[in-house]
Amino acid sequence: MCLIVIPSNTLTRLAAAAQAVQSLVDDETLSKAYVHSDDEAQAQAVAAFDKLAECAAFALAEHKTVSPFIRYKKEALDESNLTARSLRRLVLNLYDGKTGIDLSEFFLNADPLYNRIGLEMIANYSQRGYKDAAYIGLLADEIKARFWHEFGDEA
Repeated sequence: MCLIVIPSNTLTRLAAAAQAVQSLVDDETLSKAYVHSDDEAQAQAVAAFDKLAECAAFALAEHKTVSPFIRYKKEALDESNLTARSLRRLVLNLYDGKTGIDLSEFFLNADPLYNRIGLEMIANYSQRGYKDAAYIGLLADEIKARFWHEFGDEA
């Protein structure tokens, strides 16, 4: 499961646009527009659907910029998945380099979801480095606090 983070103001705008389309259905403006060819109703419908499309496109574009260290936090902290332990080691290694990780072992033993998560984290780090340090640090600090026993003196 992938957690998608969308800022509340973006989600609010998207919900408002969807409600505007729903109100066109409820007050029969949509049927007036397309069944009865009412020009004013058509203009209202087109404007409402354009706004909905604009808000949806903005929300989709914005969620792509969310750091994978935030997007996949749940997966990294999953105590029931053995591969998550390796993912935690990867995050800590990117953060401070103290926990070595055998990447070939990680990618050979991880399921496809965790392979993709690991690759996204590595790609993000290679492009942004410590510009994303707040997110790397935030997740690394939580990993250290909750899972210190997994890494002994390494972390």
